[in-house]
Amino acid sequence: SLVASAAAAPLPGSRAPSAGWAAMPVDGGTVVKRGLLPFIEHTGAHRLHLEACETLGNGALRQMMKLPHGVGRNEWIAAKTVVLFEELVRLVNVLEGTCTEAACPRMTAGKQLSYEWPDEATGKTLQLPAMDYMRSLVEWAHIILSNGETLPLEGGPFPEGFLPTVKTLHRRFFRVFAHTYVHHFADVREHAGEGHLNFCFKHWLFFVREFDLVSLPDMAPLSQLIQKFEARADETEASLDLSRPPACAAPPAQDVGEAS
Repeated sequence: SLVASAAAAPLPGSRAPSAGWAAMPVDGGTVVKRGLLPFIEHTGAHRLHLEACETLGNGALRQMMKLPHGVGRNEWIAAKTVVLFEELVRLVNVLEGTCTEAACPRMTAGKQLSYEWPDEATGKTLQLPAMDYMRSLVEWAHIILSNGETLPLEGGPFPEGFLPTVKTLHRRFFRVFAHTYVHHFADVREHAGEGHLNFCFKHWLFFVREFDLVSLPDMAPLSQLIQKFEARADETEASLDLSRPPACAAPPAQDVGEAS
């Protein structure tokens, strides 16, 4: 299926985490073990073509977020959400060694903004240490993304509440990036992880902006950084010949319409 293939496919212009990023202290990798989705690679008409486009490269990352030819909108959003979730899981895993309860007793993005976790069992919101919030997010997102009714993995119809659910997922994903940049950027930079963090955030940012999944007010804590990344993307795209088709593999022969 498309979703399964996307989980296994490389992102255009992506790179492996730097040695410094990988060397950041972690607490046993428990988040990664709980969070990664056990997808099996498939082939066929729904296979995603996410290999690097030599004529565009990493400079046109934003262009690579656009809906590919012959792929349904919901299917593309689902596939990319899986990939972005797994990137987020690895980021949370990196933070386990530095985002302690003593250092981050609440999930915040600056002194004036804190996030509470909604407890579905009680209907109340909980003030959790930042790492507990992020672990709860990983576990909750894993349940949603591995639910075949919420996220059809074999080409079934998408439920009516698919987009609202995905928007909630991405709104909460942003909070991990916000907390990381505001409170742990010095640690990331010290371990030579700045470039990888920026790439992961731009990958997420350009995707949610392309499909209007998260509002700008919800991303206010990183508004200046977002403006900077988008301005650079504008400059890069202005210097490229985007009228030429990228040197990618041919699109799937079977046209797949958007599922309702």
